[in-house]
Amino acid sequence: MRRWSNESRDSKEVFARKFEAKPEVILAGGEVYLLPKGVKGRFGVEGKRADGVNLIDRAKELGYRIVYNRDELIALPTGTQRVLGVFAANLMFNEDSEEGFAKSGAPLFPAGVPDIADLTAAALKIVARNPKGFLMVVNDETMDNLADHFNSQAVLKALSVTDRAIGMMADHVKANPRTLLLLTADASSGGFALYGRLPGPERMVIGTKLPERDPVTGAPLDGARGTGSEPFLAAPDRNGQRLPFATAWVSGIDLAGSVLVRGAGHRAELVRGSLDNTDIYRVLYAALFDVTLP
Repeated sequence: MRRWSNESRDSKEVFARKFEAKPEVILAGGEVYLLPKGVKGRFGVEGKRADGVNLIDRAKELGYRIVYNRDELIALPTGTQRVLGVFAANLMFNEDSEEGFAKSGAPLFPAGVPDIADLTAAALKIVARNPKGFLMVVNDETMDNLADHFNSQAVLKALSVTDRAIGMMADHVKANPRTLLLLTADASSGGFALYGRLPGPERMVIGTKLPERDPVTGAPLDGARGTGSEPFLAAPDRNGQRLPFATAWVSGIDLAGSVLVRGAGHRAELVRGSLDNTDIYRVLYAALFDVTLP
């Protein structure tokens, strides 16, 4: 077994080579970390690898089918065993504040790039065929990065897409109860919170601009078009009423509190109460090997 050692999570060139362990499915952006310097990729940007290795060519040697957009991903032939999806030169989404997006006109998700629900559906279709079972890791960075820009509108949109992906995985667990679905995060980015009303006597009124900051704490308040705009409107309730709400931010960095973990399916009974981060390993171990570690 080859031992991988990394000094930093920013060692992207080193991490990119891990696919040589040959997992069935790899779907991501980051083409620049797969190509050597001087080689221009599918997305028109030169690679950043200093070792001269072309990992896309290496993937083909290892039997991977390469896809570059949503249409190619959806059109993968039945029976595809290994696929490497490379969907962007770097990130698979754009990041900015609401005001920045309004000024540039850029979309949150560029045309042709699959979202996390597309990726989840495609990956499940392949890995679920393995009679020995599978381990599938799904990570959506969109909400984390857009929270760093205090972009509530984009975070809520990304959450709705991730919710569809979670629904697909939950349906798989229902049909395959020996599967564990484990949901968690690495941090509470920005301290994102919802407001159903404003502090003090001031009311939240549909169509009326919010104050730019919470009058008590000074936290930035977001509405549907950014800071100090009109409130968001919730979906209609059973009586057809749509209630206004706002969002607030605590910090521009990742925070340690309010990280939730939830489980469903096989060995999900181990996910209860407060867990240490190392307990996640124990839960996964129990689900994979039916052995409960001390």
